[in-house]
Amino acid sequence: MVSPELLRRFVFFGGFSDEELKQLAMAGREQAASVGEVLFTEGKHAHNLYFLTEGVVELLNVGSGNQESVAISSLPAGELLGWSAVIEPYIYTATARAARPSRVIVFAGADLEKLMSDDRFASLLLKKVAQVIEQRLKDTRIQLLSLLSERTP
Repeated sequence: MVSPELLRRFVFFGGFSDEELKQLAMAGREQAASVGEVLFTEGKHAHNLYFLTEGVVELLNVGSGNQESVAISSLPAGELLGWSAVIEPYIYTATARAARPSRVIVFAGADLEKLMSDDRFASLLLKKVAQVIEQRLKDTRIQLLSLLSERTP
């Protein structure tokens, strides 16, 4: 369990009622991650949703074949990770690795599924997850355009 007050510090948790924050706090547990520690791996079943409270986590993609992992983004505290735990087919789309000593709140997908039986809670959580996905897509598009412009003579 984490403190509801810890959740209140972050914009992501704005809009949840006091009762919903208490339920989220009861469902979450804090976890430390040392530099280089992998929180989850691309292609694996998404059991947990993570919220970064301290440190920096890199998102990596492996790509096809046996290519080396490529860092696609670096996320600071206040960011959501592992949204695949609440979106079918529940498979992580990237690998998350701590770039600095970090702390996360871990929410088991099964616990969140129970909380999402409440329509208001589910709607708010999924709206916030969709906003995270939208921002990550925008960031990826900018990176892609930047790479393409470097190759254009």
